[in-house]
This record gives sequence, structure tokens and C-alpha cells, in this order.
Amino acid sequence: MKRLVLVLLTSAWLGGGAAAEISTPACSTDGLAWRTDAVFQAALHPALRHQRIDGILCRTVQVFALGHAGTRFTVLRSKVYERSSSSPGGVGAQLRVNLISVLRWDNGAGTVIGRFLVPYDVSRDAPSVAPEIAGDPANPVLTLAPGLAVAYRIEPGAVTPFRADAWVGQAERLVSRGAGIGQVLKVDFTRLEGRLVFFRGDADDPASPGSVSDRGSVLVVRLAWHGETLGLAHDDEARFESRAALTEPAEAAAAASEDAARARLRAGLPDGAEPCDLAGWSNDADPRGMNVRAAPSARARVLGQVPPARPLPAREAFGDQPVKSEFRILGFHDGWFLIDKIQAPGVAYGERYPVSLPRPFAGRGWVSAGLVGAAYANGGLPTGRLYRAPHADAATREALDEAGQPLSLDGSPRHILACSGAWALVETRAGTRGWWRSLCSNQATNCS
Repeated sequence: MKRLVLVLLTSAWLGGGAAAEISTPACSTDGLAWRTDAVFQAALHPALRHQRIDGILCRTVQVFALGHAGTRFTVLRSKVYERSSSSPGGVGAQLRVNLISVLRWDNGAGTVIGRFLVPYDVSRDAPSVAPEIAGDPANPVLTLAPGLAVAYRIEPGAVTPFRADAWVGQAERLVSRGAGIGQVLKVDFTRLEGRLVFFRGDADDPASPGSVSDRGSVLVVRLAWHGETLGLAHDDEARFESRAALTEPAEAAAAASEDAARARLRAGLPDGAEPCDLAGWSNDADPRGMNVRAAPSARARVLGQVPPARPLPAREAFGDQPVKSEFRILGFHDGWFLIDKIQAPGVAYGERYPVSLPRPFAGRGWVSAGLVGAAYANGGLPTGRLYRAPHADAATREALDEAGQPLSLDGSPRHILACSGAWALVETRAGTRGWWRSLCSNQATNCS
């Protein structure tokens, strides 16, 4: 294997501003009990859990130099692959785990004190890793990212995992009944402080859908060690903060960008309309097409139609199903979607649309949400989960398709109930309700 060279620039370690090269070993899976590792087994696709894997190998992709209380550490993140004699270099399929290696440096020599596997989403290259070491100098704690549920206690010759979110159950009772508890934003092991975001509890109710403009509120609690378990120190030391007050610089920049995009979406929308940025198609079976109305009401004036579906010449992309009209979804209000850029069936794929057929309405108008469909698209979040509010920090629930497999991009919801920004409140074909980020109108392939 190749040898990595780590360049340390931390003047506090080196006594000055000069860089020093320290030889760092490449990753190794020797001695790793990966076959029985719970993280490894959980990460395997169900179809692969009973197939034999001859071996694994790793390739280091990130090296982090860290220091704590005068001690130097190195954390390596490595991607893991199936060993394959039939593939170039013996490297087979990439697996859905990463290998984390932790080295402690003494007298210029690095010793591996811990190696462990963590879940990894290959399609999203996530979660990203930004390790920190903090806490008691005698028993420091390694975190790989601010909101991850598991942290690691660094001991003299080992790295031991523990639940960094063990305090959440206690903290939930401090939040008003009906609130939608979200995810842990951060556990600060230096200050022993935890931050938990929460949203409206009814944000996934079609009668009162949530909005991306609501970033939630934050409960901040003091933590304490109870033996080896992290729990609340005292209830009376909890406080509530606005999300903006606790926003890190990088998150603040992202929020400002989202606000600017939302302002652009809102520009020109009718009062009361929730801005959306999605695509969809017509599910209306009426041979005259779907009515486009001047206002979000069944009594409003009809402006025109979205043409009905029509069969196209048989081809692999569409199968034998009629192709539907497509459009952009601009907004939502009380069970109605505001749409524009209506395309007749097949036009988006280069098919000629006969002049004898109904023409698509050329403007903007309202259509009933119950008549709108779309396909799940890649919103950069884990598949198999729906969110309780339109925010990546909201709580999630498991979502399966009709075959009992994790919900993926190969399908479409039974109903689209509401929208906000790039999020859609959906009901799956298995009957689960929640928020999914990104829908598309592509009928020829999935929207990956």
C-alpha cells in the first residue's frame, strides 16, 4: 500500500510556523472483525447479506491532524471496497461503510489506538467528516461531525463508542407537548452542552403544512456524565434559543443563500401562496384535460387546460403507459398548486404534438393538488426516510415502497399533499406521510 505523508502546520505543536512532515501509515483492515461488525452488516443491501464476501480493502481519502491538551492525534477516513479477483487491481464494489483509524503520536511515532466502521452513503458521499477532539484531557472525546448520534471516548489504548444523544429522551419533556422534536445539532464536549432542534408538531399535516422558512427553534441544555452515560445536568439550566442566534458561519451563509432563493421564488406570487420549486405531471383522467383556474378554488374561472395523457409509439423509455403533460410547480395554497410552463405529452422528449389535440394553457394558474403527480428525485438526502417537517434537521420516519423496500428514486408518491421550496409533503403508495426533498416530472428515467 502507498504511504501517506501528513503535513502539520499547527505552530502550537511545532513551536513555530514551519511545516513538518510526519510519516503516516495507510489504512489497514488487518485484524478488523468486519464480518460480524454490526455497522457493516446493517450497511449491506438486504440482497447481499447472505452472499459471501471474500475480503475487503480500504483506501484513505482524508487525513485530519488534531491536537488536544498537548497530545497529537491523526484521524484517517478511508473508503472500503469488496476484494475482487476479477476486477482491476482486485478492487470490487464500494461498500456502504467508511473505516475510521485513530492514531496517537508519541515521540514522533504514531500508534493506531482505534479502528472502527461507520455508515456511509456512497451515492451522496455522506455524511461528511469534520472530526474534533474535546473534553476532559484525561478522557477526551472524538466526534466525527456535529450532529452524529455516536461519539468515541479516547482511552489510553482504545477508542470506545458511546451514544452522544443519550440525553435526548430527557430533554424532550422540556419542550411543549405537540412539538416535533428534530435532530441533535451539536454536542459540545468542552462546555458539556447539547443543542436539540424542534419544529411544529403538525408540520406534516396537510391541513397545516410546514414551511422551509421555519428553521425551527433550539433547546440548549447543560449535560453531565452519569457514570459512562451522557445525561442532563439540571432541568433549570435549559434555555430556548432562535436558530439564527446559534447558527455557525457556514450554516449562516447557506441560510442566507436559501433566503435569497426563496425571495426569488416568492417574487410575483399571489398573496398567501407558499413558494415552491418542483415539477410534476397531470394525473387527471378527464379526456378533456385538467382545468387550470384563476384562483385556488373549484369555483374560480377556468383559464385553460393541461392536455390529457396520450399514448406514444412503443419505446423502451415509456413502455406501454400513456405519457402525461408536465409542468413547473410554483406555489401552494390550501390544496391547490400554482403551475406554469405546461408541456403537452411527449414534447419534453422531442415528440411532435399534433395540432388537432387540445393545446396546453400558456400562462400560469391553479390546479387541484389531488390531480397532480410526480416522481421522487434526488434531493441529496438519505433514501428510505420521510421528514416530519421540510428541513433536513427535522425528525424522520422510515418509508417503504409497496414491495417493502426502502423508498428510493424508482417510484412516485400516491398523493402530493403540499409543497414548500424544494420539498413536497407526500403520501407514499404504502400509506406513509411525510416530507421528501425534490420531485421531478421525468417519465423516461429516474431522477437521480
